[in-house]
Amino acid sequence: MKFSGSMKKEAAIGGIDAMLLDGKKLGDISRTLQISKSNLSRYLNNLISPSHDVADRILQHVRSENIIERVLKERLIIRMEIQGNPVELSNLLLYPRILHLCMYELLVKEPLPNVNVVLSVETEGLVYGWTVARMLNLPFMFVRKQKPLVNSFVEVDMWNRGGGKQSFYLQKSKQFKPKKLKALFVDDVVRSGATINTIEHLVVEESGGELIKGLVIIKFREYNAKVPILSLLEY
Repeated sequence: MKFSGSMKKEAAIGGIDAMLLDGKKLGDISRTLQISKSNLSRYLNNLISPSHDVADRILQHVRSENIIERVLKERLIIRMEIQGNPVELSNLLLYPRILHLCMYELLVKEPLPNVNVVLSVETEGLVYGWTVARMLNLPFMFVRKQKPLVNSFVEVDMWNRGGGKQSFYLQKSKQFKPKKLKALFVDDVVRSGATINTIEHLVVEESGGELIKGLVIIKFREYNAKVPILSLLEY
């Protein structure tokens, strides 16, 4: 699965944002990366784009210094004491270029299988899924938690640990009937895998398709679903 060079350049600018959020000064970043402060400012203000070589240099530094992991853990992840929802990632939505960087790093971790649609769950997963769909130039579909007004949808129920029921709805799409859904699931956090198991059932019911793989920011070690998941962090 290929995506355009502009996606790499946008991820590199997200890397500069991440370094600033990590407490680095623009002058320090300039000296470390050997990029002038004026060019760094132009990148950040979308006046010019870094070259491929400069983008590679920025991304290599971000990886070697574990900047994404540190910024997520120290600045963006909110630790919760609420049972069933121990972390919260809404702060990441305040930094769209860092979010883009995170999803880019997931996509380059290993070759993606052949997928023809990106799938997320409302509401938390929508921005993550849309970002990946844009990067891959693929259609984007999302699973609803409220019954849609249209009549053509598939419904499945999931019971949580407390015995409560959550219904999920996926609108049927004629677009994918001939070639079947081969979906890439994208979300912010996955814990036990109960939700992704439910989403997989929806995909199969929708078109006899497949849920090929998942991309998430955080995966918990208790994850126990059969769909393989790539994550940036594991708890």
